[in-house]
Amino acid sequence: MREGMTSAKTAVVSSVAAAGVVFMMPTVTEAAFGDQTLRSGMQNSEVKTLQEKLKAEGHYTYSITGVFGPLTKQAVESFQREKGLQVDGIAGPQTFGALSAKSSSTPSSSNASSSSGSSGKSISGSSASALNTQQILRQGSTGSEVEKLQIALGKSGFYKPGHTTGSYGDSTRSAVRDFQRARSLQVDGIAGPQTLTQLNKEINASSNTNTSEYSSASLAGSTSILRSGSQGGEVRSLQTKLKELNYFSGSVSGTYNTATQSAVRDFQRAAGIGVDGIAGPQTFRALENAAPAKTSSNSSNTSSGSSSVGSITAILRSGSTGDNVRSLQSKLKELNYFSGSVSGTYNAATQSAVRDFQKAAGIGVDGIAGPQTFRAMENASPVKTSSNSNTSSGNSTSNSSAILRQGATGEQVRSLQTTLRDLKYYSGSISGTFGSQTAAAVRDFQKAAGLGVDGIAGPNTFKALETASPKSGSASSAGSGSTSKVLLQHGARNDDVRELQDSLKAAGFFSGTSTGYFGDVTKKAVTDFQKKWNLVADGIVTQATWSKIQEVSSVHLGSSSPNQSSGGFNTLNLIADASNLIGVPYRWGGTTTAGFDCSGFTQYVYKKNGKNLPRTAAQQYNAGSHVSDANRRVGDMVFFETYTSGPSHNGIYIGNGQFIHAGSSTGVTIASLNTNYWKQRYIGTRRH
Repeated sequence: MREGMTSAKTAVVSSVAAAGVVFMMPTVTEAAFGDQTLRSGMQNSEVKTLQEKLKAEGHYTYSITGVFGPLTKQAVESFQREKGLQVDGIAGPQTFGALSAKSSSTPSSSNASSSSGSSGKSISGSSASALNTQQILRQGSTGSEVEKLQIALGKSGFYKPGHTTGSYGDSTRSAVRDFQRARSLQVDGIAGPQTLTQLNKEINASSNTNTSEYSSASLAGSTSILRSGSQGGEVRSLQTKLKELNYFSGSVSGTYNTATQSAVRDFQRAAGIGVDGIAGPQTFRALENAAPAKTSSNSSNTSSGSSSVGSITAILRSGSTGDNVRSLQSKLKELNYFSGSVSGTYNAATQSAVRDFQKAAGIGVDGIAGPQTFRAMENASPVKTSSNSNTSSGNSTSNSSAILRQGATGEQVRSLQTTLRDLKYYSGSISGTFGSQTAAAVRDFQKAAGLGVDGIAGPNTFKALETASPKSGSASSAGSGSTSKVLLQHGARNDDVRELQDSLKAAGFFSGTSTGYFGDVTKKAVTDFQKKWNLVADGIVTQATWSKIQEVSSVHLGSSSPNQSSGGFNTLNLIADASNLIGVPYRWGGTTTAGFDCSGFTQYVYKKNGKNLPRTAAQQYNAGSHVSDANRRVGDMVFFETYTSGPSHNGIYIGNGQFIHAGSSTGVTIASLNTNYWKQRYIGTRRH
């Protein structure tokens, strides 16, 4: 066990009992920066200092974790490239020397910062910058994040000293308490997610009008990689440039939020470059040479009897609500893509209808309604209904009026799965969730019944199911071919590709480093896998290919059934044990303290407290009982849909809208259910 674990556990248990969950981070002995060479896989305070220095130089824009992962290596390489050093992603003497020479003229941001404050920044002469809301700062904390906190508190009128110290002492604690009291927050003198989020709101409110200083021209030649969660001046420059080009209508906040990511995707699609929502050198170069996108004037030319969406500038997605969503649903109804109620809530049926329209219109299929989709809708004609379509009318059965598709949940889905299983078209679990396996089984049945094959269970499908005979031979729910939408292909760069590479590695088809880039080596691995399993061998990952890869890799990972641990189940002990693992790195397939993946972490913590869980997130989801959000309590498990349909990520709920989990880019950490990223991917709570 690491130093400080006992005190951490005591503090967590006490705070959970008080319903204000706060975690003590284990203390780590500080080593002098530069004493050892730092490289991928290392985790210590020197890595944290390295990240802070790289962040100060503009090469690292993520959370200061102390874990030397792919993002830190990328930042080191970027710095080495800028300084003309050997680019190997390893921080050795030359890199340390260049960092020290560069930062010697500015106050140090390392954890070894002086607490005297004599060399701190002037509050009045400094500009406030966005704070990382995924951290907890408390008395004894040091570094650049504390300095940013002091500046923000000073600008808000709560921090009295005229300069920063970079050390969280009595003055900082007192200022935090005063701020919390004034803003009706929990008064504990600890700057956690709630406090930091409120400070960011006030910083943004006072600085949004001063966007002109972030010239979009500053993007030229940038080697940074900006993505969801990034913050700072370069993000402001990116937002300003996207605004100039009519792709972004939000506020220039300096925070890379969902709206920014959507704007980047829209621009990348229009520019004909890889669409991943991540702004890197290629996107920056394209932005510099781009002309403003033409705004649509179709809204003034629509007929009086038709719903107009041309004037909508918002980005609508799953979870959105309001009049814009009603207009979208009405338009989709007119075009015969949507048969649900015009509720004003962007639900699964609305998302599926948008996808269907996008596919028919030949534009990017992502289920998100943005400017490009709205423009296409204004010029679209109603789609002709087919007599073979599952949405056509006919003699109905008990379920004949329902239309079930991927993403649907409930008893009707459970009944459909049971019928398909009895007819030997489906071999998955009766989960009540319409996932890729259910869709594949529906397609197989439709093909055998001579119906239109679309994987959607509508009136004609239900009617045919009632009179169908069991399929001869074994059931197959994996499907084959590449007729479903493309999920990943050559040129993509994101976390989904990294997950693909890890899965192919587990199945024995990929032996390289999981970089998150879909290059020639990854394409060959996919092609080899497809050949092995008699799929269309084109190197493109469709839903059919992805489902088979997940099926095969899960066999190699195994489904462990550990022996029952002794002792009873105690929620406080569960949370305390989970908190003791904060900082353990992420490792795909990991089930030990050397590294966890999401379900390996939850399985480990629950087992330690006397409860055995199955291995994967999907299995753990199915093993638990449903809990409504209103009845969610500490110790329950929260689930998310991330890289594939259905439950693919999970964590343990700890109260106050927060959960602890093993994130692929953070390791074991605390996150908030209320952030855009997790809110949009949340699919439910289970109790075990």
